[in-house]
Amino acid sequence: SSVRYAKFTLSGIPGTKHAVLFPEGTKLDAAFFQKAWKTLKMSAPGLLISGYAVSVHPQAVLSDEDLRAPPIQAFAKANGLGDDHEQLRQIVVHKIRAIMQAVLGAVEQTDSCTFHGDGFQSNVNDIFYDSIKKSGSHAKSIAACDANDAHLCDPRSLDMLRALDKCAVRFDKECVEKFGQPVALDGSWIADSVSLERPFKGHIFLEDVTGVKLKPEADRHPLSQWFYPHADICFIRHRIDSRGALDLETKSGGAQTVDTVPDLSAIAPPGSVIIGAPIDSFLMKVAFFKILE
Repeated sequence: SSVRYAKFTLSGIPGTKHAVLFPEGTKLDAAFFQKAWKTLKMSAPGLLISGYAVSVHPQAVLSDEDLRAPPIQAFAKANGLGDDHEQLRQIVVHKIRAIMQAVLGAVEQTDSCTFHGDGFQSNVNDIFYDSIKKSGSHAKSIAACDANDAHLCDPRSLDMLRALDKCAVRFDKECVEKFGQPVALDGSWIADSVSLERPFKGHIFLEDVTGVKLKPEADRHPLSQWFYPHADICFIRHRIDSRGALDLETKSGGAQTVDTVPDLSAIAPPGSVIIGAPIDSFLMKVAFFKILE
């Protein structure tokens, strides 16, 4: 079979993880995932929760002008904050984290999973990651990613993929059971890279608060250079060269990359968590005013 398997750990990030590697063109339908759960001796999740967020740090969602608006000023006065915009921004951060932790708690209690798909630039991955670190949640999660994504350029990331490829075995029950000790990957450069208390400096798509320019390779945020690090299972699509070997040199089409899993219902019934709206949206600002109340 062209589908392969590797078990691995990331230093600095708890848990043993599973990677399912498959070549471009593999059909990821319900039959594929049913076979995967059976091979891994896991039950299918009851619900699959994806997240979507605006491309700004939670600290930057409210501008100085927003913070001078009457509803915000009334809240600040009632809580003795005065004109301390920094404290107001931290309140937004704490509220967003609390909401996400509640979502993770529900995921854990209902035997569901969070899903983290293509798009290493996703801010919602940062928010999920930070919330898990702060809460110690054991919510299960699945990542599905393209190893040839043009955004994935850090040499450490590519070395980690090569290490998984080198140790990967045929994806069947016998080979999975006999895999042995997990491959130890160095995740220390990712583990401490995210905190909602500080800006997403170097995040892949942020030149400034509202910009969407691609950052230079050397300046990209560590979390943008690996699949969601807390994922228990990573489904990794990759290209193969003319010799049938892993090809990481040929890159896919960046932001226009076709989703690795086109239909999430093939895994489980999908649901969504949406954080924010377009940065200039009046509805988003009203929502954040209500969060602060």
